[in-house]
Amino acid sequence: IAPTQADDIKDFQIEGISVGDNLFDHLTILGETKKSIKSRELFYFPGSKKFVGISFAKYVKLDTYEAIQFSINPETYQIANIGGKIREPYKNNIQKCYKKMEEIYSELKKTFPNASKTRGSEKKHEYNKKAKVKTHILKIKGGQITIRCTDWPEETKIKDGLVLTIGSQEYYQWIDNEAFK
Repeated sequence: IAPTQADDIKDFQIEGISVGDNLFDHLTILGETKKSIKSRELFYFPGSKKFVGISFAKYVKLDTYEAIQFSINPETYQIANIGGKIREPYKNNIQKCYKKMEEIYSELKKTFPNASKTRGSEKKHEYNKKAKVKTHILKIKGGQITIRCTDWPEETKIKDGLVLTIGSQEYYQWIDNEAFK
């Protein structure tokens, strides 16, 4: 996460990309063309199509993360939420993920001393009850920053990992009230 001069959610970045940006303004980072992005399959939430999910891992040119995911407006491609994923160092080592999570959380608390902070404890994943998840949240002007480690059961074949997300307040209100209704 890269802070700039202000403390609004739109002034922070993951891999040089901010909430509110247009996805098409970052084609070089994503290693895609506008046409290839428009032809990609989007992830739709069951309760609303206001925002859709799209992920990039194969051709992306990222400095910190292995993959990057977005929730975007499907008509304008404006970014409402960005998530950077790191999995490889935490494969079958969730304690190492938790340690990195605490380092990031500590740094963010210093960067945002006035943020509303929620330090989560380990609990069952909301969709896969065999998976464990731990989430820390910092709410700042215009949205929130979330740090999450997930410990997936072996049978899912999903690597354990850390995800850092930046999302707009509008996006999180939508998640809470529309996306899964």
